[in-house]
Amino acid sequence: LRVSWHVCVSHVNRFTDILRHALALGVDKAIHVEVDAKQYEHVEPLHVAKILQCIVKEEDINLVM
Repeated sequence: LRVSWHVCVSHVNRFTDILRHALALGVDKAIHVEVDAKQYEHVEPLHVAKILQCIVKEEDINLVM
């Protein structure tokens, strides 16, 4: 049984180190969703959910935590 691990982080440039660290630990793929700093203040939870929904569909992900 082969399990594939993906990491997705949504924030303004702050979590690139987290993604790099996750890749160093063996994560198969890291997804960085970039949002302009000016627009980030106006991003609502629904926007984040819709972005995640698109990523889940495109990447064929079975579990999101």
